[in-house]
This record gives sequence, structure tokens and C-alpha cells, in this order.
Amino acid sequence: MSLSSRFGACLALICVVVACSSCGLPVRGAGRESGSETKGARYCVTGSSDPWIDSFNTWEDASQQAMKELFTELRPAGLRAAVVTVNSSRDGDWAEQMTISEVKAMLSGAGVVGWWLDRDGKGPLGICGNRCNKATVWAVACLDGQAGQAPGVMPEAFRGAIPSWMRAAPAPAGRVCGIGISGPTIVPDDALTNAVEDARRWAALRICAVGDHAFIDYMSGGTWSFADSVPSREALAWVRSHADTEAESVLKWLDIGGDGPLGTAGMGYARVCIPATTVECGEP
Repeated sequence: MSLSSRFGACLALICVVVACSSCGLPVRGAGRESGSETKGARYCVTGSSDPWIDSFNTWEDASQQAMKELFTELRPAGLRAAVVTVNSSRDGDWAEQMTISEVKAMLSGAGVVGWWLDRDGKGPLGICGNRCNKATVWAVACLDGQAGQAPGVMPEAFRGAIPSWMRAAPAPAGRVCGIGISGPTIVPDDALTNAVEDARRWAALRICAVGDHAFIDYMSGGTWSFADSVPSREALAWVRSHADTEAESVLKWLDIGGDGPLGTAGMGYARVCIPATTVECGEP
């Protein structure tokens, strides 16, 4: 069976699983209370990405992988899961078993708090030895109130001459914050402008991240996941309504010497904080 045919079969099966009426309930949470739904869940997790041609894609992919790990950690006990045997006689007898797990949820109070460029391929706390790819980017995501755990999970992201607000600092009381990044730009100030815009997106994700992820594991190996986390329309609208107003506080840092965790000169980093909200966390 060709790879394209096999992949097409997967997509059809996913549609069946997603359409099932017994799909799991949404995951919602903020701070410690959110984790009470899943015994033994971690509240700070890492994600990683091998290098892309465009560095921003590498950072974004690592961030999204960390968010997916949080969705998986906090999935409800009733998560949809199924084992399916796929058969085909088109190219001879062939049968393989795969496991499909669905995470279809909304998550409040979660966001990426740090990144790190692993030049040596050793992984956070040396977990890879020398087995990970060099120049892998790692991200660590935490629930509200749990960012203090991040340096213990990935200390490499919080070392060096970086601003205090980049050291997994908690959000001020009554505020929701997001940290954004930007690669170097021809005009240095443009990197800061881009980082602020990225931080606004992450602030909206922290208010309400919507995930619709399907994990497919073949017995012979290989895993696919679908769809990144996106902010809900209501969350984005709330953040946009405070942009460039007195209610929005912005901290910026231009890493001229490449001293930051991503080790690239000219990068822009920003933290945007806005008033907390109780907007409904629903579909995007």
C-alpha cells in the first residue's frame, strides 16, 4: 500500500473518531485547579523542534509542541481512544494496528514561558546525552501559577544576562501576560515591534487556547498530530481592545549581543500584560 493511500486511510478514520458522540469533554483550567482533573499531571512541560529553514518556524513549532504536551497532560479521563486494524489487499496482504487518541479541548491559563537553542544536542538537563539533533529549539510551557517550576524543568532557558521578566516571572495580580519573540530585522526596532505583536498573540492563547489534536501511533512506528493551538475569537478581541492603551503594559528587550536563550544577535523579546478577563473560552 502506498504511503499516500495509507495516509488517506488515516484521515478517513480520524473523521470517524472525531464524529463519534462520545468524544471527551473540554479541558479547562487555570493554575493548580486545572490539574486536579488528571492525577499525576505535570504543570510545566517541554516541546522541541528540529531546525527549519526559517528560524521563526522552529521557535513556533517548539512552542506549539509544548502546548500540545500540556493539552495531553491535562486531558480528561474520558479521552477518546481507539485501536484500529487497517487492512488492504491492493498491494497484497497487509494489516497494521494503530492507536488513535483525540484531544479536542479548550485550555485557559497556559502559555510558553521560555525557549532555548540546544547547540550541542544534549537536551534540557542533558536528557538526550548527545542523541538529539544539534540546533534543536526547546520551549517550556506552564499553567498559571506554575511558572516557578520552569527553571527546574529547563534551566537553560533562564540563564545569562536576560531581563528579570524573562526568568519565568509571575504575572502581576489581576493581569494576564504573554511573551513574544522576533528574529533579527534590518531595522532593529522592527524586531521589537514584531515581538510585541507575537506577545499579544500569546496573551490571547493564555486566555483561551483551542486545541483539536489527533495523535496516531502505528505499531511499526510513526506519529502524526494535527492542528496547532489557536486563540479563541473572544480572547483575541479582548487583547486587541487593549492594544496601545494605558491598560496594556509592554516590556521589551533587543538582544544585541546574542546573550538570550536563543543565542541569536538582534532578536527581539517582549512581554505584554493586559487586564485579566473572564471571556468565555470557546471555539475559535
